[in-house]
Amino acid sequence: MGLKLNFGAALKSQKADNQTATHSKPRVLLVDDEAPNLRVTERYLAPYYEVMTALSGGEALELIDSLEEGKELSAIITDHVMPKMTGVELCVELNKREHPAPRIILTGFAELNSVIAGINDGNIFGYLTKPVEKSALLSTVARATSRYAAREETRRLTKMAEELQEQHQILLDIIEQEKLDKLTAQFRGQQSPQKMNLAVVFADIIGFDGLPTLSATRLM
Repeated sequence: MGLKLNFGAALKSQKADNQTATHSKPRVLLVDDEAPNLRVTERYLAPYYEVMTALSGGEALELIDSLEEGKELSAIITDHVMPKMTGVELCVELNKREHPAPRIILTGFAELNSVIAGINDGNIFGYLTKPVEKSALLSTVARATSRYAAREETRRLTKMAEELQEQHQILLDIIEQEKLDKLTAQFRGQQSPQKMNLAVVFADIIGFDGLPTLSATRLM
């Protein structure tokens, strides 16, 4: 059999993924149509997160679509009141796309009711009222990114367990096949024809007038 079951490689790959996740900052997307607000909030988050920014919901969706594999977002923080697409509408669209990142809405008291009404449709993790306090922002984003990390870790471990289970089943199938091949070979060996020596004597006694003529033929 040429099949190699590399359990060690799977575990090593998982360990490498964990080390990478440990030494890199979580990546978050900040969406706000007012550049000054965007800069202030980015400054709060930058020491702890890799921050990406967008000035509108549409720009945010384009940025998300352009992300390369391995550059997933751990959280999305968006202002609510924006032209063309509100923060809740952005979250609803992300929910339709089944985007995994937790979503946080920044809103004023006047818009709070509309945000609360859209929490379920947008699968919104939480909301913060403006003006946003730095400590409240960091605390909420930390909880959101931790939830994302825990969910992704569960997904990775589940995938690894499924792969190991699949390889285990393949190994069992190989062992069973080898047992069957061995038993088949033994059975065929027991049933193979045996060589026997046989002597046949022919005697011509018709018109016997003396000693019979004997002949012998050896058969295998």
